[in-house]
Amino acid sequence: MNNIKKIAKNSAVMIIVESINKVLSLFLTIVLARYLGDYVFGEYSFVLTVVMLFNVLAVFGLDILAVREISKNMEKTGLYLFNLLLLKILMGIFSFIVLVGVIKIIGKSESVNHCLYFAGFIVFIMAIADSFGSIFNAHEKLELKAFSLLASKILLVILVLLAVFLKKGIVSIVFFILLTEIFRLVLSVLIYRLRLNTFSFKFDMGLCKSLLRNAFSFALISAISIIYFKIDIVMLSLLKNDQVVGWYSAAYNLVAALIFIAGAYNLAIYPSLSRDAEKSQDLLSFRWRKSVKYLFIISIPITIGTLFLADRFIELFYSTEYYNSGSALKILIITLPWIFVNSINMQVLYAFNMQLKASVIMAICTLINILLNLYLIPRYSYIGASIATLFAEIVNVMVCFFVVSRHMQVCVNYRNTFIMPFIAAGIMGVVIHFLNFINLFFLAFIGMLSYVVFLYFLKVLDKEDKRIIASIIH
Repeated sequence: MNNIKKIAKNSAVMIIVESINKVLSLFLTIVLARYLGDYVFGEYSFVLTVVMLFNVLAVFGLDILAVREISKNMEKTGLYLFNLLLLKILMGIFSFIVLVGVIKIIGKSESVNHCLYFAGFIVFIMAIADSFGSIFNAHEKLELKAFSLLASKILLVILVLLAVFLKKGIVSIVFFILLTEIFRLVLSVLIYRLRLNTFSFKFDMGLCKSLLRNAFSFALISAISIIYFKIDIVMLSLLKNDQVVGWYSAAYNLVAALIFIAGAYNLAIYPSLSRDAEKSQDLLSFRWRKSVKYLFIISIPITIGTLFLADRFIELFYSTEYYNSGSALKILIITLPWIFVNSINMQVLYAFNMQLKASVIMAICTLINILLNLYLIPRYSYIGASIATLFAEIVNVMVCFFVVSRHMQVCVNYRNTFIMPFIAAGIMGVVIHFLNFINLFFLAFIGMLSYVVFLYFLKVLDKEDKRIIASIIH
């Protein structure tokens, strides 16, 4: 139960901090969407997508590998960190060179090109700063990582608001993102020196080769994953225009703001999963079953509620320029439960050292996504991109779920894990439908309260769940 408490504590820390971060990110998205307008906001979304794509190349899967390896060999933290930083610097320089070549090819406007050059520096600094975050994660000190993320996000909010007040353009805003990442790097170094302070100035060629060799599969799956999630932005920009990207991004960002819940939970539980994969498959199976259940219970009411209230959310957050985003939001929000459930599947595959198999699954789903986008975007624009994302995600989670459950030879209680929570959320949706005329925030509160009540009466939580909850509280 001590381990459960540690997971719960780390999850709570990350969820609280990530909640604040996502609220701040959503606030920035809304401010910039209103300030820049749908077309320039589409350009801004394109630049951020490029940052994410090239960050995969700069990181090269090393952070995920570092968490797994250091959690097993904490006494070698300093040695791992030094060699990890050396590899990140080399990969960061390489990614910047590649990005410069891409800028010459795609032929965007001068202002966007300037932003893309800044994006190259952002990728470089971000990759190095994330190295310290992976160390904190491996030591299960997520509060340290959370603090640096929160502090940098607050600084970014201040700088962006300053840019808006001074009526600066998109180039200045992207430059301020670069300054924020530099601040996060410096802060992470200081925190590391104060709290862990284990460093070894020893270059280990064998370790570097081992890291690169073992990180390749993580890099491959990270690349496939980011292409899987972000290729629609790039294809919309190239096949349609940046105004359409602005509409789609406005809806997509609202969904992305919710995915942090699963991400925070997985960050907290991954070190335990890695240890359990070697020592106790029964315990790993238990954690997986419960994680699937809890992640679905959390995500399904958000999905149903947003389906009924999508247009009101768009009206609340954005200007009339983004009216078309409501239709995209109704489709994209359906991906949320699938993404939540699949997130824990991927962590289990990583823990079992089955990342190559995970990468094959992701590659197939990415190919499906790209082909669907090629067919649907020219015909249905951003709606087509939304449908492609949903269909690919359904295929992805079904295949991963089958692979994980078969490998662990464990059965899931479908009634209490999926069916009953879905029924409770469906009844909640009916309540929301008939009360749709009242204040939006009050309506959301009533909806969640009714969902919790229906979960109780449908007896979704069994004795194990109540025991886990009681152990966390006490």
